[in-house]
Amino acid sequence: MLMVDDRPSRQARWCRMLTRHHLPYLAASSPEEAIEALKHERPGVLVVSLEKTNGDATALLERVRAADARLPIILIEHPNLSSSLNGIPIQSRLAPDTTDHALLVEIMRWLQETTPTAPRPAAAHARWPGSVLIVYDEPKF
Repeated sequence: MLMVDDRPSRQARWCRMLTRHHLPYLAASSPEEAIEALKHERPGVLVVSLEKTNGDATALLERVRAADARLPIILIEHPNLSSSLNGIPIQSRLAPDTTDHALLVEIMRWLQETTPTAPRPAAAHARWPGSVLIVYDEPKF
């Protein structure tokens, strides 16, 4: 999974949560970092929470959709971002005050739905500790 968040404290909290649950992830703090990561990896889920970079977030999501229409996107909606996303298919839209547990449940739901034959998260973490994603086909970013 790729977690894109421009608030370092929230991103650190979510990354600790993912680590506690043995879920491999990559983290990016900007749309540019996310695009660079997506050039090398294809995550099972993309989680996007961007408050400060409205136009860049829209460009990121448009680019992701153009390269991979099947990649599940979980969007943490912020008022400055929501109105600019009309027409971009998003699988899940969560409120900015979504609890960590609710986010984890949504991530697990999409990981299980999109990777039914993938190794269980604990097994994947034990085999590839750190920031590793399950790679499928090679999208063009």
